[in-house]
Amino acid sequence: MEGRIKFVDPKTRKWGFIVPADKSRDVHFDIGEFVGPTPSVADADAPVTFELVEQGTSREAKRIQLVNPPAPVAIEPATDSADLNPAELLKVYVLQAQARAQDRDVRERRLGCVQHRARRQVVRPDPRAVRA
Repeated sequence: MEGRIKFVDPKTRKWGFIVPADKSRDVHFDIGEFVGPTPSVADADAPVTFELVEQGTSREAKRIQLVNPPAPVAIEPATDSADLNPAELLKVYVLQAQARAQDRDVRERRLGCVQHRARRQVVRPDPRAVRA
């Protein structure tokens, strides 16, 4: 069956919907069902082929392929930091620091603890405490 990607979930980037070419109901897909390159959020409206599996009222796409997969883009790395101007370097450093801070916050939330930044001491919640 043929169709177009309606959207890929921008938060998780692990699922989305396909609009079939025959204009029937939208079909749900998981990124793991793609054969070959997987789509990104920017690939909305990209043509795909897939197999439709219907179970009860649910419709799932299996063995999905992008019809015109994007060509890989070769990016030549900078050979020296002198190739970048100071404003670009500052932007790169700020983005890296923000990513590290976000990763640290996610880890702390996942562990269920709070890390005191001044002393770098980890305080875990009391398991005997009653949760509201």
